[in-house]
Amino acid sequence: ASRHCEARENVGDGRTPMRTFESPETRVRGSHRHSGAGASGDDSHRCYLGKFGPTGRGRRSAMGRVAYAVLLTVAACFASVPTAMAQNDFYGISEDIVMPPTITWLSPPKGHISGGTVLTIYGSGFKRSRVAKVRFATESQFDEVDAEYISESMIRCVTPPRATPDTAHITVANDGMQFSGWPLVYTKGSGTFLKFIFDNSQPGCLDCLNSAIPLSGGRVYAGLNPSKVVERWVLDNATGPYIGGTLVTITAAGLEWTRAGVAEYDMYIPGTTQRYNGPVGGPGTPHPHNVDPMSSGNGPPVTGTFYPSDSLMCMWQCYFDLDQNAGTGENLTAAGLPAGVDEITESDWVPAAWIDYTKIACESPPHKVPGRTNEEIAPTTCRVRVTNDGEKFHENAYAVWRYEDKRPTVTNIKTNQFSVWPARGPFAGNTEVVVTGTNFLPSKYLKCRFGGVNTADVGGAYEEDDVSHIVGEDGGRVRYISSTEIICVTPIFGPAAAASQYPAGS
Repeated sequence: ASRHCEARENVGDGRTPMRTFESPETRVRGSHRHSGAGASGDDSHRCYLGKFGPTGRGRRSAMGRVAYAVLLTVAACFASVPTAMAQNDFYGISEDIVMPPTITWLSPPKGHISGGTVLTIYGSGFKRSRVAKVRFATESQFDEVDAEYISESMIRCVTPPRATPDTAHITVANDGMQFSGWPLVYTKGSGTFLKFIFDNSQPGCLDCLNSAIPLSGGRVYAGLNPSKVVERWVLDNATGPYIGGTLVTITAAGLEWTRAGVAEYDMYIPGTTQRYNGPVGGPGTPHPHNVDPMSSGNGPPVTGTFYPSDSLMCMWQCYFDLDQNAGTGENLTAAGLPAGVDEITESDWVPAAWIDYTKIACESPPHKVPGRTNEEIAPTTCRVRVTNDGEKFHENAYAVWRYEDKRPTVTNIKTNQFSVWPARGPFAGNTEVVVTGTNFLPSKYLKCRFGGVNTADVGGAYEEDDVSHIVGEDGGRVRYISSTEIICVTPIFGPAAAASQYPAGS
């Protein structure tokens, strides 16, 4: 039966066309209409209301009049329903958002399956829209997330969580419906699309979880790292005070063959000629027309395992000797702990700043201080752990850190301006002073103090604890160079200072 109907009403002896109605499906399909079997001519595209005969003649029954009235009501409702463009206009969105954008690049190209990676997509034709979407499609998973408009050439979104590692086909729609490319079609001419890699590796051990799954026969493994060789991590600041506040940059600089207990060998990515011989930070963006993210048509594959997200964090796991009795013969250590260690402490997870797939930065947390009467504070050795999902870490992947609290000493100071004095500067302050000495530790709490004042209330006695002349508050007026050199900035001092700079009674 035809979906195109004409409602006609008798006027005298003839038929007068009153109005023609088309169903929404007919309007979309245009010329693709199908008539019933045996229909011919114009009648193949018509139906008549009421009890007309084959020639359309006759009088309409009461049932026909009711049906006619219902049809008019339905048609009026259809006419009042706003189209997608009308809805967009209602929300203040331009009608041209129905045109899909062109996408050309994304960054970063890889993230953890727990999701949460802030993904920036570049291209052209992005429109400000409340309904803009980014689609992540694979054969087994399909997700659409909101897009944040930045400019006509850039948008951002947050990657969704995935159940398994995979390579997702990325497309974008300004109106949430018309996407830049057909889903899972990796051919030229099918629109524009990009790819994003989801991985489940724990920090420090690329593909170790997948390498533990045997294939047929139980001898061959699916992953590239069956020996579970972990990354070698190095720290720019390997020591800091117990009060914390030391900014530590962790860099994956190679592989720990010795820790894995195997001789160095070339590991190949399964099914490719790509070798894995250490962590690589990028660029790693997959070639847009090759579904294999490790193909030679790409940039260097990303093989570092620090994945950007809010769940990327650090934790200090420390071997704590509270009573400092290691090596004294007074070994009160609990069973199963190293000699002299009273407990293994673990800090809360500390947010990490992502720099690269091979480099992150964390701030050391505070730690309780060990001590014995009349003894210097002993150091505490820790392992710095990293997680991609805020919870799990690889047992063999860590960097070594030490808490210390040695008293610093100052042996010399100097400025760029000097005469008979090796260091000098104006009363207004803001002079950089190079301080050399020993036992300087990097921390946001590192401070310099320039002198004290003679207080009137104690007969002119020298008051050492003069907080008005401490620099190095949070935000830093002390710059750490090394354990033997720092740079301090002088405060306002002397006759040029305001009265408020001095303690009460001074």
